[in-house]
Parts: sequence; structure tokens; C-alpha cells
Amino acid sequence: MLHFRFEAIKNALPEEIDQFRTAASAEGFGFVERLIDDFESGANRFSQPGECLCMVCRADTFIGVGGINIDPYAANSAIGRVRRFYISPEARRLGAGQALLKHLEMCAAATFESLRLRTTNPVAALFYESQGYERVNGDDAVTHVKKLSNPL
Repeated sequence: MLHFRFEAIKNALPEEIDQFRTAASAEGFGFVERLIDDFESGANRFSQPGECLCMVCRADTFIGVGGINIDPYAANSAIGRVRRFYISPEARRLGAGQALLKHLEMCAAATFESLRLRTTNPVAALFYESQGYERVNGDDAVTHVKKLSNPL
């Protein structure tokens, strides 16, 4: 079994994030660019209560990033949102995405009742469904939701 390490991103994005910007853009994903722009401008630093932004590493290599925000589309602040989740193409199918998502869910469980997300990517949708997220129909702001169990 592969071992992954998680690090919280607090004050500055890691230098390697630029590689993710390039790779994600090449795949047609603009959300890593938005992550960088929003973090650097201060628009979203994942710094509200319960929010977090983490990177996942294998050995000393940065292979993924993802965060949890208070869901801006929900009326209830106890609903979190999975945001800016990206695993480098060469690290996919190694369990890094699953490990990072579980880590984020554990961090979120102390604050949020459930997590929501929106994806238009069918492969990503299948990934989230394999991790216990249920498909939501008829809501432009959300495609998937998962109720969290508070470990406390």
C-alpha cells in the first residue's frame, strides 16, 4: 500500500502549484488557475472556521491539492463544499485522490454536517460516487452530496 503525506496550506501556495496550473489547463480544467488567483488575491484562502486547503505528497513529491470551504451556495453554514480538488495525471489511480478526500472529510467532520460539490466531468463524478457521494439532480450549484459523521 502506498503512503501519502498531507500538509495544510496556510500562508503561501507551494511553488509546485504552477505545474498543476499547466497540467490542469492542458486537460481543460480552469479551477487550479482560480485556486491560485483567489488565494493570491485573498478572495479565498480557505481560512474561515472549518475550512482547509491541503496538499498530498508521495515521498517528497507534491501530487495533489484540494480544499473545503463553507458552501457559498447553501443557506446553512454547516454545509461544506469540496473545492479545487486536483490530482496530477501521473498520480491518478494510485489512491492519492481517495486518500486526500478522506483526509479533507476528516478535517471537515468537526465543523460540517455534509459536503457538497459540483462537477461536470463524468470521470470525476464516478470517483466521488465511489467515495459515497450521492448524485443530486435539478440543482445548478451542486451535483453531489455526502453526509458526514462527526467522530467527536
